[in-house]
Amino acid sequence: MRSGADELRGDTLVVEQGGRKLRADGQVALRLTPKEKDKERVTVEAQARRMMYDEGARRIDYEVDVVMKH
Repeated sequence: MRSGADELRGDTLVVEQGGRKLRADGQVALRLTPKEKDKERVTVEAQARRMMYDEGARRIDYEVDVVMKH
């Protein structure tokens, strides 16, 4: 799943509540470049067995064998 430069991969992707919540299971890999005003954009990469994203809370949770780097 892609949006601009951001990318999410997983064995299973589930979109809920009209796209406001997202769950990925299996071999999950995320590449995300957060947009922040007046700051250099830094890409964050994460790998895990499970990821949950809640747009309303602006929160990403990773579980099991988590590796993150920037």
